[in-house]
Amino acid sequence: MNTPKPLMCIPLITLLVAGILNTVNAQHISCENLLAIVKAIAGDSTMRTIKAEIAKEAMGDDSAQYFTSIPIWDYLDDLHGEYIEYDKALGAVVYNGYSINRATLTDERERTIKAFENCLGDGWIIRTAIDGLGDTVTYFKHPADYTTLTVKNHEGWMRIKCYHEPKNGSPVCVSGDCYNFYGGVQFFNNDAYTGTFIDGTLSGVGHANWFATQKQYQGSFLDNQLEGYGAIYDENNHAVKKGFFFKGDTVPLDRHKTGCQYGDCENGFGVKLTSSEFFVYADVYIGYFKNGLPEGLGESVTGWGNTETAFFGHYRKGIADGTGIFINYNGNITFGDYINTIAQGNYLTAVTDKTVIQGNYDDHSLTYFDANGILTKSGKQLLAFVENTDPVYLDRKATAKSLSEFYNYRQTGYKEILNVQSKSLKSPVFESYKSKRLFQGRFDTNVCSDQHHDLYIIVSLSGKSVDKPAWVKLYNKYYKMLDKALGNQWRVTTDKGIAGVEKISSSIVFRNIFDLSKSIELLIDKRGVQLEIH
Repeated sequence: MNTPKPLMCIPLITLLVAGILNTVNAQHISCENLLAIVKAIAGDSTMRTIKAEIAKEAMGDDSAQYFTSIPIWDYLDDLHGEYIEYDKALGAVVYNGYSINRATLTDERERTIKAFENCLGDGWIIRTAIDGLGDTVTYFKHPADYTTLTVKNHEGWMRIKCYHEPKNGSPVCVSGDCYNFYGGVQFFNNDAYTGTFIDGTLSGVGHANWFATQKQYQGSFLDNQLEGYGAIYDENNHAVKKGFFFKGDTVPLDRHKTGCQYGDCENGFGVKLTSSEFFVYADVYIGYFKNGLPEGLGESVTGWGNTETAFFGHYRKGIADGTGIFINYNGNITFGDYINTIAQGNYLTAVTDKTVIQGNYDDHSLTYFDANGILTKSGKQLLAFVENTDPVYLDRKATAKSLSEFYNYRQTGYKEILNVQSKSLKSPVFESYKSKRLFQGRFDTNVCSDQHHDLYIIVSLSGKSVDKPAWVKLYNKYYKMLDKALGNQWRVTTDKGIAGVEKISSSIVFRNIFDLSKSIELLIDKRGVQLEIH
């Protein structure tokens, strides 16, 4: 077996010779050695047991490199090598393997991935993604011991990295708002959570999927733990644990008995029951305490049966004070802020039919949004709801209706729009035709198809006019209108600001946080003012 080589500058003539010699040859992964490397990393993230003598001294910001006692390849004639170093970007000690076989680099990468799959066996999460350098990377991750392997091509080299991912690696928010609303997160080990959040913690109600065991949990969470009522289901969706959870496991709870039943209800984390107004069932509080009173994150359950409600949020000196989530007996979830148990200012109510109500406790204003997060009506409610009749609002509502219609058509394959026309798209690439359905025929509206065969709408707001001051006025009008017509499900991803005579080019792009394929762009340039709805 050849002596392993450290990474170093290699003369051009060597590269050329290596490429010529290996037009048909390819590297072979040693399965026995690969498993030995994985075992060493899983047992010791510093890789002390497989480090050999030093290959390169640390210089400046560079880490020291070490030879390895276990090579990853059964070598042929290609240019190759392995070394171990501390990778600052990953924050871990990394086993690096590299090879150059320019004639068959893509094939070699594919063979390496196949060899990894055959050698490592089941239980590994395998994913392919594009990294920050634009390179395609295939990840192999083990959910039990956090061992990670990557394979990618970069600048004519095939590179392999093996390392131990830190267990405290942050989860990734994959949809929604994962701070103080509703969203979904993905963890390193492929565990997933979808539900409500308070100050970035898994708190409220949600659904967890555990990749390694294929089990699921549906129910209450508090400060990233299973706390409160819920159920765990096995891979066949059969309930294996159901009831009241405390610190991640079920415990018996007597709702006819008041007082502290679990944990530390003085200065710690515990479960305490207090008599309710009619004392049919005691009210339950689970969470943090200080001097015998709820203080910090906590959960309260009151009522029973069809009248049961829950509150998750911050407490101060025994009363709700701060960000909180109230869940009524119908399952509607309200996100808001509380001062001395009184709800204050703006709030959001997510209704079980996926619509959202945005309101304000101070001025009694209410705005209703459909399942796509687009405005349906707005007004005030004291004794009864009264919808706004202001002309600006009615114009905004008409625009919102057309946006909503587009997404309704999208769900049914645009049949309602296509049937209006006597001819359909001739080509799936950038063809378009008129549609009078949207925007009530007020603007020149086209249904187009892009290179991905996805239909989208282009609305020419400025039409054939060449009056640039009028363009600017029109753009700024819709700029403000869209901000009011779209609810909290939409986020501004690009905002170049309002337009002006000196700034004729500008745009704003909204993207749906629950469905990234949905986007709305308003732009003004030398062609006029356009609205694109994807």
